[in-house]
Amino acid sequence: MNTVNESNPGAEFGADLMRIIEEEMDLRRWKFYLSHTTLNDSGGITHRKIIYDSEWCRLRFGYSRRFPPDDHELYILYGRLHASNEDEIMLWNGEKCYCWHGIGLTHLYFLDGFSPAETLNSSINGRLPDGIGGFRESDLGRQLRREGGPRYGIVRQSVIWKHYGLRLFELFDLRRPDLWEQYTDYLKEYYRIRDEKAGINGDVLFTPPLYKIC
Repeated sequence: MNTVNESNPGAEFGADLMRIIEEEMDLRRWKFYLSHTTLNDSGGITHRKIIYDSEWCRLRFGYSRRFPPDDHELYILYGRLHASNEDEIMLWNGEKCYCWHGIGLTHLYFLDGFSPAETLNSSINGRLPDGIGGFRESDLGRQLRREGGPRYGIVRQSVIWKHYGLRLFELFDLRRPDLWEQYTDYLKEYYRIRDEKAGINGDVLFTPPLYKIC
């Protein structure tokens, strides 16, 4: 995946996003390289997408325009090397599954050794994973939240990298099917417990079920 796809490169929205990412995140150390970027409009909302690849996984930044008083929305996702540039759901081994991961923090609770039940209780009680537990209320975290913009989320991700390092990237590595299977089983139990507490059937509400990841 060595080509870079750029749509409407002269547009202003999110033009500084790549610079901030490369300033704040240690992409060079982990040998992430730019593989895909697009800028488009959908339903009157502008979206910028930037994807980096490494030998372990893919890293995707999505930035969407919001209108005052709302902040623009940034999300950061991880994908295994087969993840689609465009789609959230893909066909893998004959099954539909989610190929981009990380909007929630389940992957970090998993790396911290939490059980699915402990993860759910921690989420409900506001206990953050060890890697970012103190960042939000740190001096830097408070300053970046006051300033607004995408830098807070990007620096927060950098803090995660510094704490977990290779352990984070290996979770998504196609060469570690054993670890991925453990994470898949963990997610399946997590969503079973969550749905049971909420009195819903997630297998019916979500297609594919949320634990179907690839």
